[in-house]
Amino acid sequence: MEMKMCKRGQVTAFIILGIIMILAVMFFFYMRADITKITYDEKVPEGFIPLKRFVEQCMADETTALVQTAGQQGGYVDVPSQIRINPFSRVMISPQLDMVIPYWYYRRGGSIQDGDLSPEEDDMVAQIEANADREIVECVDAFSSFENLYNILEVGDLETTIKFTDNSVVVLVDFPFKVQDNTGQIVPMSRFRTELPLRIRKAHELAKEIFDAENNQMFLEGVTMDLMSMASKATDSEDSMPLVPMTDMVFGQCKPFMKSTARVKRNIQEMLPFNLDSVRVNETNVVPYEHPDYLYARNHFIWKTGMDKDDYKDFRVEFDYDPAWGMKLRTLPSQGGFLRAESSKLVDLDLVITRLTIPACFINYHFVYDIEYPVVVRIFDEQVVGEHDAYVYQFAMPVIINHNEGDKVNTPVKFLPDRVHAGGEYEFCENKDDRVTVYPRDEVSYEPLNKVNIRFSCIEFTCDMGRTVPLLTTAALETDFPRCNYGTIVAEKDGYFTKQIRGIDTENNDTIEFFMLKKKKLNLSVKKYLVGDTFKRFLADDESVILDIKNEEYGHQTSAFYSSESSFREFEIPVGEGLSYELEAMVLKSDNIVGGTKLSFNPSTIDIMNANELELYVLIDESLIDDYEAQINMLDNMTEFSKDVEAPVLK
Repeated sequence: MEMKMCKRGQVTAFIILGIIMILAVMFFFYMRADITKITYDEKVPEGFIPLKRFVEQCMADETTALVQTAGQQGGYVDVPSQIRINPFSRVMISPQLDMVIPYWYYRRGGSIQDGDLSPEEDDMVAQIEANADREIVECVDAFSSFENLYNILEVGDLETTIKFTDNSVVVLVDFPFKVQDNTGQIVPMSRFRTELPLRIRKAHELAKEIFDAENNQMFLEGVTMDLMSMASKATDSEDSMPLVPMTDMVFGQCKPFMKSTARVKRNIQEMLPFNLDSVRVNETNVVPYEHPDYLYARNHFIWKTGMDKDDYKDFRVEFDYDPAWGMKLRTLPSQGGFLRAESSKLVDLDLVITRLTIPACFINYHFVYDIEYPVVVRIFDEQVVGEHDAYVYQFAMPVIINHNEGDKVNTPVKFLPDRVHAGGEYEFCENKDDRVTVYPRDEVSYEPLNKVNIRFSCIEFTCDMGRTVPLLTTAALETDFPRCNYGTIVAEKDGYFTKQIRGIDTENNDTIEFFMLKKKKLNLSVKKYLVGDTFKRFLADDESVILDIKNEEYGHQTSAFYSSESSFREFEIPVGEGLSYELEAMVLKSDNIVGGTKLSFNPSTIDIMNANELELYVLIDESLIDDYEAQINMLDNMTEFSKDVEAPVLK
């Protein structure tokens, strides 16, 4: 019995010791977290408490305003001048209040013009502290409000210390002074403390998570392209064309396809605000979609960023775009402010394809878009009584689309020149500061190219710079360029495709060498195989071929038509070492599609340059006549259908 009592006593002692250790650890962390409450909790006589409360109220008022300003301006209390003066590096929300939201992203690197411009927590703290010193001093106003009650003696310098916690902002002020009341009592004061229930740290961390997710996933670029793709299927009430033309084949139109670029830009801008407002961040407080028709948004606009769902579940995130903030849009092919695609002539008589009468022309268009526009991300922290106040944190980042794909590396946001010109294009082009030498060369032969016309674009300005001329053993244009941190050289020469060289920093790029692709014109001829036959034959009088030629590397696409009576047999392709072409042909026979071919074509540069004609071979299955389902199946499986067809021959 005594043995059992001893063991029970030992267990009790261990339990008590464990409880004491737990309490000690808890007390340690409590003291470490709240040590400022002790060290800054100066006791003052009751008659001096109003003065202490006054200083603390100034601290609370002024630092609250600074923390809110930081939230409104992407973490900056003082926006860097390089950003503030540059309309392409920030969004101006309120010109009256001089409030801007900086872009957090430009291109990758480490300088103010080349990198991640999102502030770190230490930067935000330093800016708030620096401004708080001045603002609190002005608020205190040398205690002028208390001049009839107290005599302030020996006032020292005021120094503010800011500490972010997960749930608040702690404000500590060292402000030594002595004060004397009407009775002659003198009391020293020096340390003041207040705590703001604002969760700027958590909001900033969430903003960083969203920013990093967008740079890695380019979710907003994907949303934009999805919207444009849907708009390509919708009709514009003003011109009966697609709202945003993308890719299509239009039969029966012999005039060029032309749609105003400004109209397309307006259509994109008008659809963005409503749809971006429907984007939700999955790991935050997702606001339910009110209307049952929001099925597409539920499936495509809920962004799974991959961050920890529990960290930010009580924050709400919104995405905003206002057309007034602007948009940069470039399209290819385009001409004179219009998207433009040329028509192709089929035959002189009407054709009947899949039982639809088709006039003698068609347009096969594919438009490529480069787009830049700002999105403002707003993070809302709703008030929870007794825990924290409401807070809003917002920042801006660009959505960047390069040739119909998200691309934040090769197509960075543009910076204005260091000196922004108040005048127009003429003043900009005449103010030349940087000597630049341009060396264009042939992509195939590497020979210098003479008589290349050079234009230079920067923001909305375009300047004619001149033409390359023989220069010793080469050909070049050496001249002074207007200063621009991110300009574009446009090079044009007869017999060559137009070349654009982006990202030119005239101050640091004094020599620019680039290559231009020669255009090669070829004539099309066609011979056929019949299913079950190995002999090549000429096309019959009632047979014709539509050939589509694509080069994915340079985004080039063209079409050609061949029949016994057609004169539209010429086409142009880019010529360069290692280029490949995707060829797809469709054979028409009266009112049926009876064959074709689909293959990759990889000729040598020498063979292309020495050729004048492309002889194409197609496979025809006349059993497809009047079997329209079989014709469709054949088109869907053209590669397999024509796998044994001989490759084209250059002649």
